[in-house]
This record gives sequence, structure tokens and C-alpha cells, in this order.
Amino acid sequence: MRNRNSKGFTLVELLVAIAIIGIIAVVAVPALFKNIAKSKIADLEGDISAIKSAVLLDYAENGELNRGFGDLDKIENYMEGIDEISPIGGRYYIEVEGKNENRGENLPFGGYKIDKNGNLSEYKYVKDDYKMALLLRAEKWDNNIPIDQPKITLKQLEKLARDIGYERVYISGKEFSEKGNEIYIGLISQ
Repeated sequence: MRNRNSKGFTLVELLVAIAIIGIIAVVAVPALFKNIAKSKIADLEGDISAIKSAVLLDYAENGELNRGFGDLDKIENYMEGIDEISPIGGRYYIEVEGKNENRGENLPFGGYKIDKNGNLSEYKYVKDDYKMALLLRAEKWDNNIPIDQPKITLKQLEKLARDIGYERVYISGKEFSEKGNEIYIGLISQ
């Protein structure tokens, strides 16, 4: 029973308020994390589009695909506001089919494509389909073990492939673990 002169809340009122806050948190937090994961993929898609545009502008200006790409330094004049580190981890690298004076043969890597049903294909070399690809790979290594490899879930990979094209997306491994995978995006087809 409440005294007319007392100020404040009763214990029952406080417990009800705490219970309501708890219920809201249980419902809202998973939705928040889901939206954060979606926004990372949307950021990645924007970066891929901007990098492809920068590569095409460089090609239009110079008349050839730059064989010494590697890092994004060579096309930074055409890119504004793109970080070299991807939203899902790892660093962006551009690889071009053919010989590179610094690293020898390029595009020797491959991966698994994802289909519309969420199944991963057989291993395939990227150079079979593309002259140029965007790589997302670890920037830091410790005893040949990647520290900051890109991390993507199967669901995120499906969304990325659905949005930019199933034929363009490759992933280096079939395991979606904490250590991550390299991701390859076809930019210019054969």
C-alpha cells in the first residue's frame, strides 16, 4: 500500500519496468546485429563498384590494363573515400592476368563459386573467366598464418553473389570459420 506523501516507485513498478526493458533488448539486439552484417555487405558492394569504375577509368586513360596493380595505389586518383581495408576484414588487392614484373604469374588463385541454392561449386581458377579480379585477403601474417583474413558467413556470401552476380564471386575455402577466407571478385571478364 502506498502512502500518499511518499515519493518514488514501488519495487513492483521497478521490476515491471526492468522486465519491459529486458524484453525490448531481447527483441532488438539480434535485429541490430543482423542489420550491421547487412550494412557491411552493402559497403563491400559499393567498394567493389567504385574500384571497378576506377579500373575502367584507368584503362580508358592509359589504353591497357595496368600489370603492376597489386595494391590500390595505381588507381587512387580515380577513387575517393575508399579505404584499402574491406568492411569484412582483409585488404583489397587487384590482380591482372599475365605476368607481373614484381610477382611473376598473376591470377594463379581460384576458389568455389556459390549458386542460387547456396551450394558451393567445384574449385575453379579465376583466370579461366576473368582478366582482372579484386582480391580480399589478409594484410597481416604471423608465421604464415593470416591474422586479419576477411570473414564472411554463408548467408552474407549468398547476398553478395545475388547482388553483384553469382558468376563473379569466388571464395578460397568451403569452411566458414573464425580464420576467414580469401574472397575473389571478377572485375573484367575474358
